[in-house]
Amino acid sequence: MQVLLDGHPVRTQNASLAAAFAAGVDAAQAQGRIIVEVRFDGEPVSQATYETITDGPTSVREVRFTSAHRGDTVREALGDAAATVDAIRANQSAAGEHLQAGNLDASLPHIDAAVKAWQVVRDTLVQGAALAEIDLATYTLPAEIGTLDGAIADLARLLKDLNAAIRKRDLVDTADLMLYDLNDQATRWRALLSAVAASIPAGDRA
Repeated sequence: MQVLLDGHPVRTQNASLAAAFAAGVDAAQAQGRIIVEVRFDGEPVSQATYETITDGPTSVREVRFTSAHRGDTVREALGDAAATVDAIRANQSAAGEHLQAGNLDASLPHIDAAVKAWQVVRDTLVQGAALAEIDLATYTLPAEIGTLDGAIADLARLLKDLNAAIRKRDLVDTADLMLYDLNDQATRWRALLSAVAASIPAGDRA
C-alpha cells in the first residue's frame, strides 16, 4: 500500500489503514499541518468509513492525504465565524422587531437560527484556539474586548437568560436581549474573532 501526504511518500509501520492514518497524521503534524482530506484509491473517505478503520488487512492500494497549514486553517475558520456573526446580528434584529410588535411566535425562528449559529461560532473559537495553541484565559486582546474565556462565559450567561425569558414568554426581556445585550456581544465577537485571526501567522501555501 502506498501512503502519500500532499503527493510525498510516507513510511508506515505496516500495511494497515490504521498504520497509514497514524503515519499520515504524524507526518502532517511534524510540518505544522493538519489533515483536511483523505482518499482511498482516489475516493474521498467519509466519516462513516473513517470510524471503521482497523489495523487488519485491507484491499486499499493507495491512501492519499491532503493537508493544510494549521495557522491558515484556523485563520480561515475564524474568518468564516466572523462572517457568521453578521448573520447572527441580522437574525437578532429581525427577532427584536417581531418582539417589539408583540409577536413572540414570529420571532422564534430567528432566535433559533441565532442561537444555533452562536453555538457554531463558539465551538469554532474553542477548537481553533486549541489547534493554534492559544490559551483562552491569558490571550491578550484590546481591553474593550476582554479575555476569550470571558467572552465565552458572557455569551453562555446571556443565552441562558434568553432561554429563561422565552420560557416565561417575557417579550420585553427577550427583545432587550436580542436588540441590545446579544447585539453588543455580536460586536464584541466580531472584533475578537478578527483580532485572533489576524494574530495567527500565515503558513506556507504548499
